[in-house]
Amino acid sequence: MSNPSMRVLPAFAWHVSHLLSFRHDGRGLPRPGSSVLVLMVGLKLALTCLVISLLMPEVGLFSGFVKSLLAVVALYACATVSRQFYAFSGYLLLWLGVDVGLLGLNLVVDHVPEAFITTCYAWGLSAFIVLLIRAASYNDKNTS
Repeated sequence: MSNPSMRVLPAFAWHVSHLLSFRHDGRGLPRPGSSVLVLMVGLKLALTCLVISLLMPEVGLFSGFVKSLLAVVALYACATVSRQFYAFSGYLLLWLGVDVGLLGLNLVVDHVPEAFITTCYAWGLSAFIVLLIRAASYNDKNTS
């Protein structure tokens, strides 16, 4: 029997790299209502708390958690209103990748500048918007 993480990690890396390079159209992302999506929301919020406590302690853990939770709810609402549910899955994968990358970078360097952290999250938000547009055009093409 093979180790499940040996299948999950390459898929995670592929999705995150395609999301960050604006080449993802939403195919293959977890479906709405799946248990994987709930797990990803929990993991995203936990990693956010870890990033805040390690890299941005001045923000405050509670304040950062609430802001992250509001962002999750707002982007879920955006994906729901636009009927591009896969964009929300993409957002979660994307932010998990960004958080893991920032935590890994923190292990290598003494201090990660806040401007760099902000840039990473801005890039992630841009990728979410592009995924919304690409997923919409992909779905329009398949339904017509």
